[in-house]
Amino acid sequence: MRGVGDVAISPDGRTVAYVVSVPRSPKDKPGDAHQEIWLVPARGGTARGYTPAGQRAWAPAFAPDGERLALLSSRPAPGSSGARGGAERDASTGLYLLHVDGGEARLLTNREVSVSRFRWSPDGRSIAYTAKDPEPKPNARTKRPGRDHVVVDRNLEPLRLWRLDVATAPANG
Repeated sequence: MRGVGDVAISPDGRTVAYVVSVPRSPKDKPGDAHQEIWLVPARGGTARGYTPAGQRAWAPAFAPDGERLALLSSRPAPGSSGARGGAERDASTGLYLLHVDGGEARLLTNREVSVSRFRWSPDGRSIAYTAKDPEPKPNARTKRPGRDHVVVDRNLEPLRLWRLDVATAPANG
């Protein structure tokens, strides 16, 4: 059964974006349902798929000008193994930007961090988002004996608040 959620209305009130959760087919590898973003005219009409089928995308948010839509997605990195199946689990959650009329999604954030939430600025020039710090790369200091402790039942990964300029954000993450 398909489910609907994450509804966003364009600033002019003419378009509605929403997320459709699509169960995996029996041929897919086990995992979460696919989440696709769809657009429909607010007064009714034909809905159209906005993000590629079989990928995970959610949290659509219209820019204040109504011309762009930001969203979260855990798309696999370009050149990684498989666009379907378990590859989504290996991908971090990135912040993407698309024109409302369609086109290719532009990754706005670094692939080393996983975005939790985001909000547009009132003027549409920037986006504030929260993300955990990147996983530190192992080095000699952290690998030496006695530095192998594990903290159980605690989430010590702080969320940080970030701001990006939409016009100058990296095109490829």
